[in-house]
Order: sequence, then C-alpha cells, then structure tokens
Amino acid sequence: MKLASRVACWFLAVVSLVSCSRSRINWILMDETEHFTFYAANSAEAAVPPLAHELEASYDRITKDLQVAAAGRFPVYVFPDIETYHQAIGRLDASASSVGTVQGTAVWLVSPLNPGGALDSQSVLTAGVHEFTHAAVNYLNGSLDQNNYQIPIWLNEGLAGYEARQMTPDWRARIAQRVADGAFPPSVATSCLTDSIR
Repeated sequence: MKLASRVACWFLAVVSLVSCSRSRINWILMDETEHFTFYAANSAEAAVPPLAHELEASYDRITKDLQVAAAGRFPVYVFPDIETYHQAIGRLDASASSVGTVQGTAVWLVSPLNPGGALDSQSVLTAGVHEFTHAAVNYLNGSLDQNNYQIPIWLNEGLAGYEARQMTPDWRARIAQRVADGAFPPSVATSCLTDSIR
C-alpha cells in the first residue's frame, strides 16, 4: 500500500510539473472579416490572410448548403506549429496530419505556412474549411461552446469532407475500406462506396 501511495504521489508530482511547464499561448486579434474573427499565436500572424481568404470564399456555399444563418462571427485560432497545436489539444501523440479541430463554433488550426511534415499549405487551408463545416454544424445544433457528439460521426465527417471538397478517389478508397471493415453502419454504405469495395 505504501508503494502504491508513493507511486501515486510521484505520478501527481510529474503531471503537475508538466502542466505548469506548458507555455501559455498569448492570442493576438489579427483580423475581423465579414464572417470570422482571427486570432493568432506569436509567429503565426502571417497565416491569417490566406486562411481568411479560403474561409470567406467557402462561407456562403457552406452556410447555404447547411441552411445556417449565423449571427456574429466564427472565431478562428491559428497555432504557430503542429507541436504547439498538439499540446493545446492534449494529444502529443496525434498524427502529423492532425492539424485542426473545433471547440463548439471555434476553429483551431495549425498555421498553413508551417504545417509540419505530413501536409502542405493547401491541405491545411482545406482542413480549415473542413473544420469550419464542423463549426457550422455545431452552430446549427446550438452547440456554441462545445462539440455536439449527438450527430453520428459518419454524418458530421461526411458533411465536412464534402464541403471541403476532400472527396477524392483516395478519400473514397479509405472510406470504402472503413465500410468494408464495419466502421460505419450498413445504411451508410452507399452504392458508390459499395461498388468501389468489390
């Protein structure tokens, strides 16, 4: 029992030390466009103009498709690099292609000018559109400060992939494999996915 107590105390001490040593991000308000408010961490400021352009260019199409009439702007937080982003989301083991997420209606994204090694700048901009779609879905469902996990993941990810125009042959092949592996309910396996499995 004493050993278990010592191990528990040691574990808590290490967790506290790691938590306290994390650098805090100072967000800088960079821009307010018609539909978005952009915040950037130090050294991510230059990423805001291309990201603002990409998101504004997609806004009308996505909100029309989803029938979202948003009041106010969607916040967008741009991280300077993938390591800082992974630390912020609490997933240091995340893959190098994990460059964005949403928290309610707020988009969190790695700087497209410093995407890490797995993706290029355009892929990160596309991920921004993908994440904005999730934010719009959350807005539509009243999940302004948190994510809405009541929506089936296959539907939410499908909408985001469609709106971000990520439905490439490679994407379809990966989804077809996931359908074949049973990762999605049978009702989701559309004929085009089913045909590509055979």
